[in-house]
Amino acid sequence: MTVPYDDLPVSPERRDELLQKVVDVIARYQLFAPAAFFFSMGKPLAFVGSQLMFFLAPIAGAFVNEATIEEYAHLLSDRSNIDRLLDMLEEREFEMRKKTQRK
Repeated sequence: MTVPYDDLPVSPERRDELLQKVVDVIARYQLFAPAAFFFSMGKPLAFVGSQLMFFLAPIAGAFVNEATIEEYAHLLSDRSNIDRLLDMLEEREFEMRKKTQRK
């Protein structure tokens, strides 16, 4: 059963924006391999992690934006988003290696 885009907790555009922020942080420190390993190994537990984020969102909301935490929790609840994140990481790593090889 497919869910219409209007009923999704996070729109596809916002999803890509949030995932891009994660990729940007990983790229800044060039932690592609550890991040890919972490996300690949943690994929089976992503749903549990998302539920933990929902549970802790009110407490963490004192320090960061609670709505953003809940958006990331919604993303983690769907394993296909982890695959999308891994693909985005791979693309960014390829782009960065291509740029350094040109120099």
